[in-house]
Amino acid sequence: MIHMTSGGKEAEEAKAARVREKVKNSPRAADLLAEKMQDPAFAAMYEEDLATLRLGLALCEAREGLGLTQHEVGARAGVPQETLSRIERGRMPSLGTLQKIADALAVQVVLRPGQAVTVEPFSEQKAA
Repeated sequence: MIHMTSGGKEAEEAKAARVREKVKNSPRAADLLAEKMQDPAFAAMYEEDLATLRLGLALCEAREGLGLTQHEVGARAGVPQETLSRIERGRMPSLGTLQKIADALAVQVVLRPGQAVTVEPFSEQKAA
């Protein structure tokens, strides 16, 4: 059991007030990101990581849209569930693994220069 005396409670409240003041006066995350994006190396790495996260999210949404679990897709694709979990959380898969997962979900991964990676259902022409 934790028991706080009124002096301890006041000290905690004062500490919380100081933390709130520091946060209020600190640069916002968006401002920090905008500053960092001025560095071309950082910007390239950021965009690459963002594309990987978007790919993982798109695959997750496709899987959930089909009502499938990671285990089910993993079994269909011949990849461990843990691998699928890591991909959905932003780890870039090998092209072979990506192809297996896309086939298991009946989707195509579309890469367009300068645009986001998308995961789209196979068109009727592609499926035939």
